[in-house]
Amino acid sequence: MAAFIFVIKTKSNYSLNPLTRIHLFFTFGSNQSIGYVRYVYIFSVIAIFVLLIACINFMNLSTARSETRAKEIGMRKVVGANRKNVISQFLGESLLLAFMALCFAVVLIIILLPAFNSISGKNLEFSFLGSRTFLIGIISITLFTGIISGSYPALFLSSFKPVHTLHGSKVRISNRSPLRKTLVVIQFALSIFLIIGTAVVYNQLNYMKNRNLGFDKDNLLCIRMTGETPQSYLTIKNELIKHTNIMGITASGRRPSVTGDTGRNINWDGKDPNKHVKVVFHTIDYDYPEQLKIKMAEGRSYSKNFPPDTTGAFVINEELAKLMGSGSPIGKNFSIFWMKGKIIGVMKNYNHLPLHANIEPMVFLLPPNPYWLSTIFVKIQPGNIEPTLKHIKKTWQNIVPDYPFDYSFLDEDYDRMYRVEKRLGTLLNYFAFLAVLIACLGLFGLASFTTEQRTKEIGIRKTLGASEAKIVMMLSTEFVKWVALANLIAWPAAWFVLNNWLNDFAYSTKLHVGIFFLAGMLAMLIALLTFVLPAADTYQQNFNNRTE
Repeated sequence: MAAFIFVIKTKSNYSLNPLTRIHLFFTFGSNQSIGYVRYVYIFSVIAIFVLLIACINFMNLSTARSETRAKEIGMRKVVGANRKNVISQFLGESLLLAFMALCFAVVLIIILLPAFNSISGKNLEFSFLGSRTFLIGIISITLFTGIISGSYPALFLSSFKPVHTLHGSKVRISNRSPLRKTLVVIQFALSIFLIIGTAVVYNQLNYMKNRNLGFDKDNLLCIRMTGETPQSYLTIKNELIKHTNIMGITASGRRPSVTGDTGRNINWDGKDPNKHVKVVFHTIDYDYPEQLKIKMAEGRSYSKNFPPDTTGAFVINEELAKLMGSGSPIGKNFSIFWMKGKIIGVMKNYNHLPLHANIEPMVFLLPPNPYWLSTIFVKIQPGNIEPTLKHIKKTWQNIVPDYPFDYSFLDEDYDRMYRVEKRLGTLLNYFAFLAVLIACLGLFGLASFTTEQRTKEIGIRKTLGASEAKIVMMLSTEFVKWVALANLIAWPAAWFVLNNWLNDFAYSTKLHVGIFFLAGMLAMLIALLTFVLPAADTYQQNFNNRTE
């Protein structure tokens, strides 16, 4: 009857969500998830960035080397080809290269998919011909890439006049092309953005790993109790505690890493009747705070020396004490569901949920019966994990042979909480490396082109006594300005995006200006090395050829 009355008096809110959206958009519990679909969006945007960098490289190198095809374009126009025909020719070449790249990409996917599954924790299969949507998607991306990368070179090369290209003089392409500068700046801005993102994700992961959660999760074995095993909990506890490598045993209704249930009909002395609060409640056995090293801020924990604790005593956290208002909550009447009693202690706040979530108001209570306990916690002496684990398993099988020995370590549970962020960091490393590599390949080609275009100038400067180092530095000055401008573009964008990402965490590291400067200096160093090495080599070869 009491349970029936409880249901009638409780006002419940219900919501429906499509089953297909639960994994990425929604989870059940006292807190709604932030939605892992945002990481799908993040990687999609990064993939577009990397593809865009590659397209920019193609545009830059195609226009930079256009003088080698000037006579071909002139001959085609002389024999009757119009600009539209030339544009079609170059777009066709770009599309052909894109589809050749698609074939190469398919081979790479087949080879690298097992490694990607290992990093991402997925079990994806390559269904190139099995899915019409997938096939249409990759063909569309290939067409888009071919058209975008080939459009500007096609329009640029088709503008050449036959009278100039066939006259015998070379077609000179200006080194000061605003579009070429813009494309290089965009390339390095995207690369710098990814470098900063990688550093910030690494810092946040390191912060989460090393943050003091307010309790000790190391060397704590969690054993799941199912079926009738709670009836045998005391027998298991009394038997295991005899082992010298076991430091303590306790139990609770759920693991700390699992979102707790939200209590109803919550009341306390002096509570505003119009104030509705959500309080997470956990049923725990004696010594639970002690085994997890949860410190008490005020009052005491549960003790067998106080028999009334089993019938009406509550331990709350500091967050709930703050909601209750000023003054000490110790000794105040408290009720949740149909259970009433007094508050005997206030424990310090601890992060039992991922650091995305704020610390929730929480209350502990002793279980009315063993079935309110579902997890046994065994504190094991460090350095003796394996033999102790075998002993625990053997003891379990002797006492409750009909139920599986289902266990895990609490620190591993918490590591799994952040597996999405860890995978994000790992994949960002690869994406950043790929973006920087592609940008450097483009810069390498432009360095060779720039040096070729300025061979006469280099020869004159060399004749007048300029050293090789001075000439190389003179040539690299323009690229340094481009990378500096890329930093000015990438820094605000990275600050905005990464600051929003960090806001998803209730507890996060800060964005340090030093990260931005280091990323900028790294990009500058990479650009200089990429430019200086081919420039020096090309300079030496071209100068020797011209002076012989």
